[in-house]
Amino acid sequence: MDANALIIDRLQALDARLAEIERAGAERGRRLWEEVNSLRDMMIRQEHRLDVIESGFASAKPTIDDVKAMKEKAAGAGMLGRALWVFGGWLMAAAVWIYASWEYIVTVVKAIAGR
Repeated sequence: MDANALIIDRLQALDARLAEIERAGAERGRRLWEEVNSLRDMMIRQEHRLDVIESGFASAKPTIDDVKAMKEKAAGAGMLGRALWVFGGWLMAAAVWIYASWEYIVTVVKAIAGR
């Protein structure tokens, strides 16, 4: 093998190696591009999911406020109900006392009226 053939052989080997490096670089670039695209798509989906969750919370806020208001009303109604039960109990006790003491009450009223 003479010097020219050796140089040509080395140049061809370098050319093949450069072609392989170029092919590998292109493959890495393609994979990187696909990965970036995949991440971009995933970010878009996550953003959409977050928007859906935020809108769900925004629409649930009035419902939560309504539940709080109803809870406060129920607490007030409970206090009113207890007060009415106490008042009703005293009213029933008074009615029973009046019924049981009716003859005595009539006698006292007649005595006061002078009959």
